[in-house]
Amino acid sequence: SAEPLRWIGEARLARNDVAGARRSFAAATQREPENWALWFGLALASDGQERQRALDRALALNPLSPEVHMLTEQ
Repeated sequence: SAEPLRWIGEARLARNDVAGARRSFAAATQREPENWALWFGLALASDGQERQRALDRALALNPLSPEVHMLTEQ
């Protein structure tokens, strides 16, 4: 399951450990590549092209997500 990695990623983001959060979410997406929330978390912990790729994947998996749309408008 990717859930423990997701929780670790979220905790690291909350502690402002962006690099650690990015590693956790990236590992989680490897375990569950069809989970849009993991890609969204990776986008939150990323910037530049990596952020855009993660957002694109999250949006493809969940096109109605208000969270993803809000982040893409920034």
